[in-house]
Amino acid sequence: MQPLGITQICISERPDYSKEIVEKYISGNSASDIGRLYSCSKQKILKILKKNKINMRPARTVTTRMAVLQKKAKSGARPFYGFCYFEGALTKHPTEFPVLLKIHRLWAQGRTIHQINQELDKYKIKSREGKKWSWAAIRNIVQRFEQKILIIKNGGRYELR
Repeated sequence: MQPLGITQICISERPDYSKEIVEKYISGNSASDIGRLYSCSKQKILKILKKNKINMRPARTVTTRMAVLQKKAKSGARPFYGFCYFEGALTKHPTEFPVLLKIHRLWAQGRTIHQINQELDKYKIKSREGKKWSWAAIRNIVQRFEQKILIIKNGGRYELR
């Protein structure tokens, strides 16, 4: 017996989602977000948008401070020490915020950056990266207090400006 013929059936691995991708991009979603939604790369999404002749929005970076001022959600920048993003909103970090309060208390007592550093080392309090505190990291935190970018109030309340 011989086969009568071979028929090749080509099934597309993925359905064409280009219309949905274009609609999501036009409605304001980023290429990265769309890529995560459809389990593909940002570059693949950009290629589909270019193929459909969609004008790309300019890339826009927002610093943490600007995001706070504009009341926007998570950006590409890491939040200030003592804060984290939870469900897209900037909130107190459960382990870092008490350390931030300690640094503020020591600064308010008139301690120098070096003395604050020694105090943190004395109690073996680690930085965000799990290492010893650097002078520059503490200086950056203290500068936020001095410039009133971050205001710590009684009872652990805070205000970001």
